[in-house]
Amino acid sequence: MLGQGLQRGPQQVVTMLDPVDAAKCAPPDSAATFEEVGRQYIAVKEPRWGAHASATAKCVIRKHLIGNLGHRRVDELTAVEIQTFIEGLVKSNARLSSA
Repeated sequence: MLGQGLQRGPQQVVTMLDPVDAAKCAPPDSAATFEEVGRQYIAVKEPRWGAHASATAKCVIRKHLIGNLGHRRVDELTAVEIQTFIEGLVKSNARLSSA
C-alpha cells in the first residue's frame, strides 16, 4: 500500500528507473542508501548524456535527490514520501533552480 515501504531492493529501484541499463549496475546490499544508488545511476548513465544533459542531470540528482534523500535507505522509503517529495520539487520549480 502507499504508506508501506516500497518493499523493493535497491537493484529493483535501479531497474524501475532505467530498465535498459539496469544490468550494468552491481546490486548494492540491502542497506544501500539513496545516495549510493543515485551515484551508481549517474556512473551508468553519464556516458550516454551530452555535455549539457550531463551537467544538468548530475546537478539535479546531487542537489535535489541526494541532497534531500541521500541519507535514507532505499528499502525504507515509502511511496507516499517519494510522491510528496516529487510534488514539493514541482511546486518549487526545482528543475530551474538546479544551477
